[in-house]
Amino acid sequence: MSGEHRRHTDAQEVAELKDIVQADMAHLRDTWRTGMDLHVLRREAVVLRRLLVDNGGDIARLWRAEGRPGQPMIPEVSDLARFPTWSGLVFATADTIDTGTGMLVGEMLLWEDAALTTEIRAIMESDAQPADMPLRKYVEAVCVVSKSRPIRRDDMIMYVANRRGGAHFNRKRQTNNPRRQAAFNVLDEMSSDGWQMNGQDATFAQLITIVHNVVAAPDLQLLSR
Repeated sequence: MSGEHRRHTDAQEVAELKDIVQADMAHLRDTWRTGMDLHVLRREAVVLRRLLVDNGGDIARLWRAEGRPGQPMIPEVSDLARFPTWSGLVFATADTIDTGTGMLVGEMLLWEDAALTTEIRAIMESDAQPADMPLRKYVEAVCVVSKSRPIRRDDMIMYVANRRGGAHFNRKRQTNNPRRQAAFNVLDEMSSDGWQMNGQDATFAQLITIVHNVVAAPDLQLLSR
């Protein structure tokens, strides 16, 4: 294959990838809403999985293919990793969630009283402000802690897309990733316990929040037109 033809093929592949990413981002931006039909959301979770998780995610692939430096940034993210331990953390969420009642719930932290050490109290009272986070770190960061057990955003996405959504073949199927399987078990437990937001399974509310953070990121605006 000649160099000229190779360059033409590469440019065509990048253009096709950009067209797909833009279309999918615009679709998520325009259709994913608080209170949306959960069956639609669980089926469409595969789109979010492809954009952010599969093979590093199509968004990151496009960013690199276009020769952009660094990574796109997701603005104003709370980072639960600032705590030295999650032991005794009954429940936490890092993202701001729309309750559907006109109220937004930001970072939530529910600790057992006995677990509130001097160090943890100091961190909570420091009024640390959310900071911008690179896309890869955002996807791989913990977004929920339940009974001291962490759940990363990529595992949350995979749970809805694979176990609850349109890509699974066996609801009880095990993953060969121990961390992910542990997260799936926690999410199964939370779902069976009736963990809800706005009268709906709160796992889906968390997924909608991830979409809103990504499509609203200034670095990614050109990809959601």
